[in-house]
Amino acid sequence: MTVATPTARVSELTSGREGRTSRVSSQVFGQVSDQILWFESDDVELAPYPEAFASALLVPALESGLALTFDQPLPSTWLSNCRQLLRVYHEWWGYEEHLPVSPSGDPQRFPGSLKTALCFTGGVDSFHTLLRSGHEIDFLVNAQGFVDTPLEDFPRLIAIENSIREVARKTGTTPIFIRTNFLELPMVAKTSWERAHGGGLIALGHLLSSVVARLLISSSYTFETARPWGSHWMTDPLGSSASLQVIHVGAELKRNEKLWAIAGEPLVREHLHVCWENLAPTGNCSRCDKCIRTRLQLLECDQLRHFSCFEGEESLVQDIDSLPVGDGQMRTHRRLLENRQVDRRILRAIDNLVTRTERARDAGSAPISRLRRVWSLLQRLAK
Repeated sequence: MTVATPTARVSELTSGREGRTSRVSSQVFGQVSDQILWFESDDVELAPYPEAFASALLVPALESGLALTFDQPLPSTWLSNCRQLLRVYHEWWGYEEHLPVSPSGDPQRFPGSLKTALCFTGGVDSFHTLLRSGHEIDFLVNAQGFVDTPLEDFPRLIAIENSIREVARKTGTTPIFIRTNFLELPMVAKTSWERAHGGGLIALGHLLSSVVARLLISSSYTFETARPWGSHWMTDPLGSSASLQVIHVGAELKRNEKLWAIAGEPLVREHLHVCWENLAPTGNCSRCDKCIRTRLQLLECDQLRHFSCFEGEESLVQDIDSLPVGDGQMRTHRRLLENRQVDRRILRAIDNLVTRTERARDAGSAPISRLRRVWSLLQRLAK
């Protein structure tokens, strides 16, 4: 006997405007609880398209073993691409290939323009796309409440928004901020960000389909080193529809190569934002693993002293010594150990960090990510 696949029903898709705020929302009826998923913006009229919600919820539904169902038709081009996407997800993560179900019929979609939007966080990847990709970019799109900054963290959100607006002003682009409760949905909360974030980014593009025809998503990894990841050169284009082309940009370069290419830009020196642990009230904390790795890469190309958005070389030794362990393969750290022009005290601190990271891995003790989370929590409590 065939067992029916449990479903998550997405229905009652609505759109409206309250004052200057455009809002689209849909009821998500899940197996455990029901909740409204919403997106809103004060900068643009959002399109109430079900493919935006399907893109955002696809991986969380698959992670929960659910098939998505919609009461409005999904575009045939999007569904065709989704079939290919499901094959990739099955190969990567073993998900069942549950294609979202919707009424028959192909809804008409008319792109409002041929303009291009870039998902922009102010990080190395998105800054490199903005300044070096060669794409003509019209809009910088930033999602609030989407990754590491809660919607209630007003000081940090305001600081990020002011920074992006200044970048937009100086690059002749238009900023668009979209707020969402995406991370608050139960099925999303139980799905790793590493898997779920790509669909969330693609959803932003579909919400903007009335004003853009292309969405640029900056690469996290190169073609050669890319591993299964939510935003990937193999999967991002498969989020496209007949009215929106999703383009994955920059996978030919490593992140340090991108940073070195833009390190001389005044905008980058002032507005680069790589920190996600939020150990400082706003901006880069300069003390977490990612901040330190970025500072070391800037030290490597003799640019750190020019970056007002980071602490300088003077505190590097202390900050490196404060890290319990490093993250990833530590290629930057190992490469710097071969650079004899770097201050010996910094080299010694790097060497010690590499040594204790290797010992933690060899000992098979608590996962490094857990150690880093504990350290991050202690740092926050100490503030």
